[in-house]
Amino acid sequence: MTTDTLSPLRGSCECSACSFEVLTSPKARFRCHCLICQAFNGKPFADVVAVRAKDIVLKNAGNISFKKYRPLPNFNRGVCRTCGKP
Repeated sequence: MTTDTLSPLRGSCECSACSFEVLTSPKARFRCHCLICQAFNGKPFADVVAVRAKDIVLKNAGNISFKKYRPLPNFNRGVCRTCGKP
């Protein structure tokens, strides 16, 4: 019998000054084309992965600037203070 284990998902900003690990499977993933996501990313859409905050481990969290946007106050978006990228 084999057991499938999920390896943590990892990501970082462009300069790698900020990184994170997601410890569980994402609850949802979608592409958002709203004007907030377009402005935030400087692209026509954002690839969004929804996870609970308790399931994320941030590395160098002090180097991340977070902001809540409306109309979805449950989504926090963060950018690196060094490179300015998500």
